[in-house]
Amino acid sequence: MKKPKILSLFFTIIICSFYLSCEKDLYDDAIKNESDHYKVKKISFKDFKQNRKALNKLGESIIKKYPNIHNRGVYFEEFGVYVDTTDIRVIEDFDKHSITFRITNQEVNNKIENLVLQSKENGDYEAFVTEYVLSQTELYLISQGQYNEIEKNPDAITKLESSERVVVNSECVSIVSITTTYCKDNEGNLFVSQGNLGDCPIPSHIETYVVVSISSGCLNQYGGTFGSSFTGDAGDTGSGSTGGNSEGGIGVGSPSTGTNDNPVITTPVLNLEEIEANIISILEPTQLEWWNNQPASNNIKHQIRYFFSFNEFSEENEEFTNQFITQTILNPDLNFDFETSIKSPANIDLTQVQDTTATARKFRCVYEKLMQTETFKKLFKDTFDENNRINVKFEISSELPPGRNGSCEMTVAPDGSYNNLIKINSNLLDGTISNIIVAKTILHECIHAYLNIKRMNCNLGSTIPELNNLDLQELISLFYQNFNCHIDVNGAPQSQHVFMFDYLTPTFMNILNEVKGLLISQNHIQQLNNQIYYYPNSNLSEPFNWNDFFYNLSLSGLNNTSSFQTNIQSDSIKYSKYLFYSSLFNMVTKECH
Repeated sequence: MKKPKILSLFFTIIICSFYLSCEKDLYDDAIKNESDHYKVKKISFKDFKQNRKALNKLGESIIKKYPNIHNRGVYFEEFGVYVDTTDIRVIEDFDKHSITFRITNQEVNNKIENLVLQSKENGDYEAFVTEYVLSQTELYLISQGQYNEIEKNPDAITKLESSERVVVNSECVSIVSITTTYCKDNEGNLFVSQGNLGDCPIPSHIETYVVVSISSGCLNQYGGTFGSSFTGDAGDTGSGSTGGNSEGGIGVGSPSTGTNDNPVITTPVLNLEEIEANIISILEPTQLEWWNNQPASNNIKHQIRYFFSFNEFSEENEEFTNQFITQTILNPDLNFDFETSIKSPANIDLTQVQDTTATARKFRCVYEKLMQTETFKKLFKDTFDENNRINVKFEISSELPPGRNGSCEMTVAPDGSYNNLIKINSNLLDGTISNIIVAKTILHECIHAYLNIKRMNCNLGSTIPELNNLDLQELISLFYQNFNCHIDVNGAPQSQHVFMFDYLTPTFMNILNEVKGLLISQNHIQQLNNQIYYYPNSNLSEPFNWNDFFYNLSLSGLNNTSSFQTNIQSDSIKYSKYLFYSSLFNMVTKECH
């Protein structure tokens, strides 16, 4: 006995599906037949403000969309803060029309909202918000300025008066393309051609717009109650394209009941600014999800927008942005600084050195000067795979052992990325130590961080020119099996320091020489130029030499290595020069500006 009931239910579903399909086809045919009557054009905000009812409705809609401005009791006449007033679209359909704006806010993501004002019979307006969630392909088209050609169904629509939001079923949407011809009069003013012969004395350009018609009655059939929220003049009844129903309103009954459907007609305004569209078009899905969930005031998002406002979307910049966001996602306990990181050889977290103390200001100033040198970044870029940038967090510490200017400790994150914590002794930043010593210390610890990564994976990176074309993997496997980040305070030689002494002193010298003019005043440069070195137990002397100055400065911190003892300390002249130049390191500029 259950079988007939099941069959009956099955045929009922088939009949309903067929019925809805037929209704959809009829609706599409009606839209196509009426598409000849659509006229789409852009208007200026000045022209828009002449329509007082529409202007008042816009103000009401903005307050409903952003209720906090109402609480402040502020009336915004210039609505450009909340809607894009540079691209206002009007669709005319016989005696009806709609006006569409792109809603603007500080968020940059792959969802665009439009505000639609749809005219009513009495001259008033109803307000709707349509939502469009964009794919990566659509974002790319928008970034190329091809947003008018995108045929896009709204993903949701909200009636602002009732705040009812309904997901839009594609079966309830019909789309047609409308071509508008713009002309110029003799004074150069733009106007829209009506298609009559001779009404366009000076052709300007042609634009194609997508007109989207959303059937409120159809939304009801697919489970929504959206139609019930349309309210018109109470008691209005009528027929035809502007008809109504017995409950008042403007024709919201579903086609299945025989009443006329009054669709919401709009055109998607998807013209994101090129910078915004480009940023979100290069993001991977997980990155885009992270981006969309960040508050508008998020400092990283602001820095990325600012950077691409002045820099091109090159492959290198895109790769950096992708890896930077990935590392930000994977390391929620770190707070990377985008602007600092893109100028550095690593992703940099400066949160622990951002206060207003003199020591923090001194650190930031010296580090920013280092970032201005090409060799500082080039050292890591040329010897390390840019796609596997290291993560570095800086701290100022008062707990380092006496005589120890800095330290570097590495941890391995669960995803396999490497995080280095570099601590700089606060005594080094108290104003009594020269800028150039601070710069050498920061550089020294950054190279420790770099060598830590090499210790973990010797296959990363490529050849350093100063290594006589030997790959780091070969050198490390041959000479330095036990790289260690910590400096032994008891003076035991450490392999990383030996490696720096043997192979990286030319790099130290190049970087410090480049930063010389940024950290040492011209007065102190001249004072050092006047210094004379006297050979021990001899009347011989030689003038001050900047290469010798930076070479011996590079050796500072490496003086406990076997290489230093063998090559410098055992040679009376070399050691004498080391002591002479060491006495000058702290005689130069200590203020950093």
